[in-house]
Amino acid sequence: MSHTFPEKCLAFLLGLCLITPLIFLRTLYAPFLSTKIFFFVFLIELSLPFFVFHLSRLPERRSILTHPIPLSLLLYFCLMSLSASVGVDPWNSFLGNASRVDGLFLRYHLFIFFLALVTLFQTWKSSRIVLVRLFLCVGMLVGTIGALQHLNLLPSIDVFETRSSSTIGNPVFFAASLMIPFFLSIGMFVREKTRLWRSIFAICALTTGLGILASETRGAYLGVLIGCVTWGVISLVTHTQKAQRRKTWLCLVLGCLLLSVVGLSLRYTSTQGTDLYRLTHYTDASVSSRLTYWRLAVIGWMDDPWFGVGHQNFYRIADRYYPNDLYEESGSWPDKPHNQILEILATGGIFTLLSYLLYLFVITRTILKRKSQDSWIPPCALMSALVAYLVQNLFVFNTIVPLVSFYFFLALVFDAPIPPQQHIRSGTLWRWIRPLSLVVPLIIIFFLLIPTASQFSLYGQVISRDHESPQQQVEHLDRVSQAFFVYDIALLADLYSDTLEQQIKGNIQDPGLTTAIYSSAHQAYEKTLRRHPVRAYNWYRAARLELSYAVATNTPVSQESFAIVSRAIELAPTRVEALIVLSNMQTVNGLRDEAEKTIQAALVLAPNHPDALFTLALIYARDGDLSRAAPLAIQSLQQGEQLTSAQAFDWLINYYIGVGDTPKIVFLYESARAVEPNNDALLPKLAAAYAADGRIQQAIETAVQYRTLHPESAQEVNAFIETLK
Repeated sequence: MSHTFPEKCLAFLLGLCLITPLIFLRTLYAPFLSTKIFFFVFLIELSLPFFVFHLSRLPERRSILTHPIPLSLLLYFCLMSLSASVGVDPWNSFLGNASRVDGLFLRYHLFIFFLALVTLFQTWKSSRIVLVRLFLCVGMLVGTIGALQHLNLLPSIDVFETRSSSTIGNPVFFAASLMIPFFLSIGMFVREKTRLWRSIFAICALTTGLGILASETRGAYLGVLIGCVTWGVISLVTHTQKAQRRKTWLCLVLGCLLLSVVGLSLRYTSTQGTDLYRLTHYTDASVSSRLTYWRLAVIGWMDDPWFGVGHQNFYRIADRYYPNDLYEESGSWPDKPHNQILEILATGGIFTLLSYLLYLFVITRTILKRKSQDSWIPPCALMSALVAYLVQNLFVFNTIVPLVSFYFFLALVFDAPIPPQQHIRSGTLWRWIRPLSLVVPLIIIFFLLIPTASQFSLYGQVISRDHESPQQQVEHLDRVSQAFFVYDIALLADLYSDTLEQQIKGNIQDPGLTTAIYSSAHQAYEKTLRRHPVRAYNWYRAARLELSYAVATNTPVSQESFAIVSRAIELAPTRVEALIVLSNMQTVNGLRDEAEKTIQAALVLAPNHPDALFTLALIYARDGDLSRAAPLAIQSLQQGEQLTSAQAFDWLINYYIGVGDTPKIVFLYESARAVEPNNDALLPKLAAAYAADGRIQQAIETAVQYRTLHPESAQEVNAFIETLK
């Protein structure tokens, strides 16, 4: 059969989708996520008319929709959509937000990607091997970049220190994106006959394996291990020759014993704080927080057992049941339980989870029904890739690159027989589908995709704050606010609020600008709260804006602002952030006793919360009761409280100078120096504090550092050093 130009365009666009892992643009907001999603969605929208043409030309290919894999997947999407429609935040479920651009809108595009690949593979057999080779070569390149980053041969483009993330932006998702390419590379190596491609597949397996190692992701290591065991077990079951089965059995046993010995040796010989210690011990804050998230998912599911809170809305459960012990680990606002099964259960309910398990069963059954000798990819490789991917998903959530990898994998698993060539009437429906397949992509591209990408570009400029004044940042945000469609109005409001807080911290005296920023932020938060009425974080940020403006303009806090913060407390009754804002509002309005009572309630929930401790310290300090205020302030600094300037430490330093507590004085000067590392005036004071505390060597080193920076002070510094000898 000859292939038309539209079919070749479809193959080309689907091939471009496979290079999504390599795409990122630093200037966008959330560049590693948003750039890839914009790129992928744009290509799918472009490919939709060609896909529809393909089905129109060969209507018998529509029978693929009757295969169990597309049917079970379609059922899963339908139940997810139903759950999202009746959930607590449909907008977030269908479109997502700037931090998690993972709404059902993206999932629908992935479904189209899968169907288009399946129809292309069924019609154009040679395209399958070409796209598989491209897929594995992209994985090889991504893995190579990560491995070279780990060896410091390429610059790292993330903030994860020794852990590599290649072009993916996060080590966990980097590892997840390599699970399927790793096992497929091994499978293709086993079956490939040509020497060139056999060598290439071997390199693919090596580089993707090294990439997984460089990510230092424990869930990925476990996934690879269980995937390898799966390969061995399937080989053991399918081998007909007894000698081969004994050999496989022996390899499995010896491999498990070797891994156990190596693992136990590393566990008992690794030093705390090293990478090996982290990989062999599971009592750190990351593991503890994940276990807490899992518990939250189960508790939250019990409130909405049938349809959950809606896709992407796990935040509602976390807000409602946030446990105090998480403040000791992160204090973040979690919106994912970091477990795919529990996330589907909590957000989609039991019916959605059952549909998910059904389509996993169908995929597994389809793989296991393959005859190894007739398959161009060994069933062992497919099953191992699936198992490794699913095991990794027990500790993480899905993002764009692992999802593209998985849906490409589904298209490879699909094995529906080609139906006989026969004429099937298109019917009236397809007369409407063809023009819609041209119009709808144009609407999405020009009225949703391009405007949103432009907004993310402006957000990125505001976030970077490179050589831009507050006025310029506000101009960028104003351009977003004037758009016909604002993708994430909550992010716009937060950036307005952050800009206002930066202006206040920088003591920029421009009342007109302050009022303009506040007005824009206030309007954005009003729209945000209407769009996401049960998200506590948005109510908390709106209340914080009102407090910041009241402080900046030296005016009382309005009753409307008290209503906003009360709503935040109601939605997240176990969190302390809104209570801290309420206490500060009460202080601004002269309600001193109510402010103390509120912050004491916050400290009951989180006894070591740094902001709560410092807020109470300031209440006592305003009363002149420094003996109660100073210890609380020190405790808050030790817990991680960040002051905005060295001057903010003065009252504490003066108090401890008065009581003669030199260790506390040293600690405070060191903390002030950390806040303003270029404030050389702190060095003589720090040196004197070291000397008073008996830390002579540190006093000398600090004094020498000051002398180096200010040679004109050499005489005084030398005299100081002489007094220490």
